[in-house]
Formats: sequence, structure tokens, C-alpha cells
Amino acid sequence: MLHVSDYLVILFYLLFMLALGPVFKSFSRNASDYFRGGGNMAWWIAAASMFMTGFSAWTYTGAAGKIYYSGLFFLTLTIANFFGTVFTVFFTAHKFRQMRVITGAEAVRNRFGRINEQVITWLPMPFNIIFGGISLYTIALFMSCVFPNELQWLNQGAFNDFATGLGIDGGMLFLILVLTTIIVVMTMLGGSWAATAGDFIQMLILVVVSLATVLLILYSDNLGGTGKSIGGFSGLFKAVSSKPELVDWNQFSRWWILIPYLITLILNQTILANSLASGAARFVFVKTGRDAQKICAISWLAALPHTFIVMIPPLACAVLFTLPELQTLYPKMTNPQEASFIHIASLALPQGLLGLLVCGIFAATLTSMNSGLNATAGSIIRNIYLPLINPHATEEKQLKLGRVFTAVLGILYALVAIFFATLKSLPLYELVLITATCTGIPQAVPMMLGMFHKKAPDWAAWSTLAVGFTFSLMLVFVLSKENLAAWFSAYHLNASELNDLKLAITTGILIAVCVLWFYATMLFPDKRSAEVKKRVEHFFDDMNRPIDPETECAAAEYNSDTRQYFTVGMLALVYGISILLLLVFDNAPAGRIAILGCGGFVTALGIWLINCGKRKSRCSKEKDTANLN
Repeated sequence: MLHVSDYLVILFYLLFMLALGPVFKSFSRNASDYFRGGGNMAWWIAAASMFMTGFSAWTYTGAAGKIYYSGLFFLTLTIANFFGTVFTVFFTAHKFRQMRVITGAEAVRNRFGRINEQVITWLPMPFNIIFGGISLYTIALFMSCVFPNELQWLNQGAFNDFATGLGIDGGMLFLILVLTTIIVVMTMLGGSWAATAGDFIQMLILVVVSLATVLLILYSDNLGGTGKSIGGFSGLFKAVSSKPELVDWNQFSRWWILIPYLITLILNQTILANSLASGAARFVFVKTGRDAQKICAISWLAALPHTFIVMIPPLACAVLFTLPELQTLYPKMTNPQEASFIHIASLALPQGLLGLLVCGIFAATLTSMNSGLNATAGSIIRNIYLPLINPHATEEKQLKLGRVFTAVLGILYALVAIFFATLKSLPLYELVLITATCTGIPQAVPMMLGMFHKKAPDWAAWSTLAVGFTFSLMLVFVLSKENLAAWFSAYHLNASELNDLKLAITTGILIAVCVLWFYATMLFPDKRSAEVKKRVEHFFDDMNRPIDPETECAAAEYNSDTRQYFTVGMLALVYGISILLLLVFDNAPAGRIAILGCGGFVTALGIWLINCGKRKSRCSKEKDTANLN
């Protein structure tokens, strides 16, 4: 049950996010600043943004439901991501930054030519818009569950009549419009600076409230007055260990299915994480290749403990509450286990911190949405408008058009969200998901291998995509669950095993086909022109040449490290103080300690960042004085 303090926390958060646009507007003076922070962003800001992109509202709903149901089996994805990240840190992260591009599609153009640039720009755009709209719909649906009674006044009058005409609830339409406005204003004015630097503050919110939630759940003697308790880490460990379905992976898949499932999942995550277009887009913000390696390693190392933190509440809920109990508590939910995280957190958190948790969950989705808006707008300007329509567009014009298309994309997000809110089922979403899956690996394989083989011709990229897409569509229908059940009828596979087997076989065959085709293209006679060979040589020279920040990243005063430390530090200080103000509300001692810990940490970090900025400013002035002398 939300308290008035929770409503104030949520309102303050939304206004705070809205203010980030104007705060960071002056950081963007050209297209490079707007779309990639000028390549001058401090590594710790970019690391926070990369960390946040690994989480969304699904982490606390859909993923929580999977953890409630399957326990430690959820770690298979964490294991796969580990191998993909290790490969990125040691082999590709520095190369991605050293490509010296503003968007990922520019890296594709430099390696595979303009045709592939257009393919990589246009192909994912409808998916990005649809998935952005679905994310907006998801978070609006989540917020409508948080405010079920508070939105009732919107279900009457002219506004409700308008919403009804669209086939949508008035409260849901209101939330979609409000959230769209916040996301668009923040990203449109502040660009990549607001999207990425804002992620740092949102990371602090998510981390501190998640940690407070876990500690209060584990050590509360009477969760929400239910008389139930976990008994600390040792109590949780004993309780989980006593439930085979939470610890025994053989409960879901036999080893002869699990091993190929893990291997293909690792290959899939590694290839997708190291694709030329997506990889280059992730690391364009920082100054050097070493910074790129640093943010990749640190963001994953930070995500690892947070993954375990996120797993504890649904595991505790699985120990304390049966599925029938959750069904009784949440009768309107098709999958009540997806409320496991929110339910047990609502029992443990004091007044104010439950609202902060809602903000953290919203922040987890907001980060990917505003980054997606900025990246898609960047692709439209840099890879469609600039090369095809106006090659001589000034930086000022690119900046203005970037803001215009950010607003247009935001409107499209809202329209998609409204459309999905009117559906009783999601057949279109399933179709989009299948299509996106069928193009993922075929697109990523040549984009990854092309970084290591100069001899691969330009047509290797689009032809691998075409062949892989054709093959993947065939596999979707041939490797149906019905066919697999018939082929392996002697083993009596359950639904989970059929899912894992289908994924393993499909991914394995698709990767093999795409890799073989890509290498086959290099067996043909090399008929590339001298101009194409020169372009490819230049791409590899850039990619393998370290960046000299003194000459290539001339950090202007308006986006210097000093300003970044001071601005982000002040934002953290303001937010930390706002959390500490929750101490005025009546709470149990444990709740007050949790609020003091959360607010105190964020406030102290803000003060430390401001002092770091002051030290950097003094060092810079002393260096300038020494140079003059």
C-alpha cells in the first residue's frame, strides 16, 4: 500500500528526470555532442549507463517470475553474458571506440560500404520503434498497477470519452502521454548527455533501493505483519536448498539438452554483443579504447552482484508464499508469480522507500528508452539524412533535426504503446519478435567476423543476412515444438526441455550456416576496386590505432571532466537530500536506518564527486600555469 511519502517520491523523481533535459542542454553544441557526448564522456558515467541498459521493468516482473519458478536456473543467462563480456573486454571494446565514428552504422559504412550502411540503418528501425512502444506500454501498465485508485478520476468526462474512442482506458492513456512527455523532453533537449549522465543518478537509485530491499526482506522478523520471516542469508540458503525445483537444473532440462543449450546461448550472446553496428554504438561516448574496455568490464562486474541482489526477493517469496497464495493476492494477473518481487518488497519497505523502488523500476526501463530514442535519431540524421539528402548540412542543422526526430520518434513510441494497449492478445508482437530473432544472428555474424577479416567483400554482409534470414524462417516452422516432441518422443520431453532444445538446435544451425556462408564469400576471386580496398585498409588502420586524447579529444570547457564531475555531483547531492527528507515521516527504526543509509550514501557520493571536480579544476589551472611559465 503506497503512502503519501511514496507519492511524493515518485512525483519528485518524474520532475527530476524532466529537468535533466534543460540541465544538459548546454552540453550539446554539435551533432557529435548530441549523439555521442562528443566522445568526451567520463568513463564512470558511461559505465553507469551500460550497467543500467542490462535492466528493465521486465527484470522485476517477468524475470522475477522466472526466478520464483526456476530459481538458480536463471543464472544460465548470466553465465552466457560473462563469456560474451570477456570477449568484448579483451578483443573488441577498444576497437569499437577506435573506429572514430558517431553512430554504429557509420562503422558499417567504413567497413562494408554504403549499401550495407543503409541496410543496417533501415532494417532495425521499425523494430526499435515497436519495441520502444512496447517498453512504454509495459512501464505504463506497471504504473497503472501502482496507482489503481488514483487514476479512476480519468475514467470519466471528455478525456475518458476520447480514450474510449481509441479503445483504451483513460488512466492508461494519461500515463502513456505523461511518460512520453518526460522521456521526449529529457532526451530532445539534453541528447546523449541527458540520457547517459542521467543513467548515473538512476543507477544510484536502483542500487541503493535494491540493496535496502534485500536487507529488510532478509532480516525482518515480521514481514508486513504476516508473521513470516526469512532469517538472514543463512535462513534463505537453507530454505532454497530444501526446494529441489529452485536449485536442481535437471528439474528443467536433462544434461544432454542443457549443455548444448548453454553452449549455443554463450555463442549467441557473444556474437550479438560484438556485432559491428551495436558494439560501436555502445562505446562511442568515451575518450579512448582503454576507457571502452574499462566501462565494459566495470559495468559487468557491477551487474554481477546486482543480479544476485535482484534474485533474492523472488527467491524469498518462493520460500514464504505459495503460488495459490499469490493467485489469491493478485487475481487479475495471468502469471501471479511475476508479482513476487513487488509483493515481498511492499511488505518489507518503509514509507517512502517503496516509492523509491517504483522509481528504480521505472528508471531501469527509462534508460533503454531514452538511449534508444537518441541512437535512432542519430541514425536517421547521420546515416540517412546526411549521406542521402543533404551531405553539406551544418552541425547546427544536424542538431536541430536531431531534436525534431527525437520528438517524432517519441510520438511514434506513444502511438505504438496505445495500439498495444488496445489489443486483447499480442499476435503482432509475436510476429515482430520472430522477425527480429530471425534477423539478429544473420545480421550480427558478418558484422562481427568482418572486424577480423580484411578479405571479406562488401557483399558478404548483406548476403549472409539474406541467407541466414531465409534459413531462420525455415527453422521456425520445421523445428516446431510439435515436431521436436514427435522426433524425441522416446524421451517424453517436458515443455521446458522442448523450449531449450528448440533454442539450442535453432541457434546452433543458424550460427553454423551464417559463419560458413561468410567464409565462403572469401573463396571467390577478389574483384574489389582500389577505392574499396583503400577504404577497408583505412577502416582497419583506424580500428587498430590507439586514440590520443590530447589531440583527438580536444575537451572543450563546456564538456570537460571538471564540469561533468560538478554537474553529476550536484544532481546526486540534490537527490540524496530528497531521500533524507523522508526521515520526517513516521517509520520503524529499521526503516529509518534504511532511509538514512540510502540517502546518506547518495548525498556523500554527490559531495565526493563535486570535490573531485574541484581538484581536477585546480590541477588543470596549475598545469596551464606551468605551461605558460
